[in-house]
Amino acid sequence: MDRQLSRKNLKIAWIGSPSSGGGVGGFCRQLVSGLVASGEEVTLFAQQPEADLLKTIGCEQGDIEVVSRIVSWEWRRWYSSNDTMSFVSSFWKRRRAYRELINDLVTHHSQSPFDVIVQFSQIELFNMKRHLKSLPPLVLFPCVHAAGELRWHRSESKYALQSEKRLRHYLIRANLMHRARLQKSCCQAVHGIIGMSDRFNQLVAQDYGVNSINQAVVFQPFDEPDHSTMQMQVGIQSQKIKLLFVGRVSVRKGIEMLVELSHRLDDLHHQLEIEVIGSGSLWSDYTKHLKELNPRVAHFSGSLQNTEVKSRMSQAHALLVPSHYEPGGIVVAEALSHGCAVIVSDEVGSAEPLSGPACHKFPAGDLSAFENEVRKFVKDAIEDPSSIRHNASELAKSCFSPEATIDRLRMALRQAAEQKPISTASERTTKLVSKVS
Repeated sequence: MDRQLSRKNLKIAWIGSPSSGGGVGGFCRQLVSGLVASGEEVTLFAQQPEADLLKTIGCEQGDIEVVSRIVSWEWRRWYSSNDTMSFVSSFWKRRRAYRELINDLVTHHSQSPFDVIVQFSQIELFNMKRHLKSLPPLVLFPCVHAAGELRWHRSESKYALQSEKRLRHYLIRANLMHRARLQKSCCQAVHGIIGMSDRFNQLVAQDYGVNSINQAVVFQPFDEPDHSTMQMQVGIQSQKIKLLFVGRVSVRKGIEMLVELSHRLDDLHHQLEIEVIGSGSLWSDYTKHLKELNPRVAHFSGSLQNTEVKSRMSQAHALLVPSHYEPGGIVVAEALSHGCAVIVSDEVGSAEPLSGPACHKFPAGDLSAFENEVRKFVKDAIEDPSSIRHNASELAKSCFSPEATIDRLRMALRQAAEQKPISTASERTTKLVSKVS
């Protein structure tokens, strides 16, 4: 049943842990700080120390209330002696902290009721599920879903087993299967789901039986690059066209396409170079496959600090994102804002609103089309690199504006707080953006 809120600002309970860097934690930071700056009353429930959280989101103690539960987990202990132990033990530590946070949330709501709850990144509800009837509308804001990861874990099994241990591989498979079943019931129990793209919402609806009227889309905004980083672009005129891959070196990221591309482009080794930045995860690690890169064209730099990654983006000409499944593609907005064009598969969610010379798209899994788009880009970049940089920066501003992102998020949350379908918030914002453009 719909309810009308009389207050201008919402009281929001936000479950999620922001970080100062990029990726999922950085996205969380952008959204929380944006809501606070817009005047919403936010209580942040996170698994980090309060002082660290306030510094991360750039808020004073009076601007936002923070409830924290610390995860006491460290590397080089018996429970983190190998990847499998680390994966299992870190999960149970985080789940325990989550249970305590939810108990804190229930207590806070009984004393000073919230209008809406947002759970960022994680879909699983665990002990929160039994409290849903006594809590305000809950909106999930996932960045991936287990059914999508499972689909590609199965599809790439043969390739993965060339670099992963068989027992660990199938233990991960069982975990993804269990999580997919659990997530389906959780998605059907909440008021709505905010996805990072239309494509992601389609997959969640298909895999978990979610009604599309209960879904909205919020793209990741870009962080304004600092002046010192942008200055590096002045010295970009290098002899070679520089292409970057930035991300997890694991399942569904198109690593096999990246390796093969480096060999197909051997005839251009005097004109371009590909740098691969990233690392494997605890549950999927394809870094061994990068030994097969053509050294005349590509090299692997490993994992770098976020500031260094942004520096590399400001010096590169294009970002390569050949993913088979990519709900958001957080690096896309980051790259464009640093004047770096993107060459992406059509499964990359954050590329949905993009067009023009700074964005080259190809059908996911089509290696020949991927190669063709790279060759076209290299030709264009050699002829006129400065216009590509200008177009990339302008594209980021027009499609990933922080103000537009927060406005869309606030609309969706207000619809949820009033117990209305949140899809109308997405439709209204889309119409508004269309009129402006």
